[in-house]
Amino acid sequence: METLRASFLLTAGVLVACSSQQAEWAKANGQGTVTAHHEFLKHHPDSAHAELARGRILSLEDAQAWTVARSANTPEAFEQYLQNLFSCCQSKGHRWCSLRVTRTTLC
Repeated sequence: METLRASFLLTAGVLVACSSQQAEWAKANGQGTVTAHHEFLKHHPDSAHAELARGRILSLEDAQAWTVARSANTPEAFEQYLQNLFSCCQSKGHRWCSLRVTRTTLC
């Protein structure tokens, strides 16, 4: 009987944790902000939605940066936007750039 009770409590705990995670994921998506997605990742860094949350953060940050560049409407603002969008390296006289899709750098 004790084994059955312990199994029930463990299963109930897992279900509550999953529903809590789902509720927090839905909340982050509903708010649609960088802060909301960071908050989700703080509590659920290894969840099934973690990579999607990281991607949405990058997408939201890019949209904010583009809005700033368009509002300024200057060559300098667009140059700054592009510098933040691409990760570039230079070595032995060669330069290469790639679209920044993560927070890591090439070099």
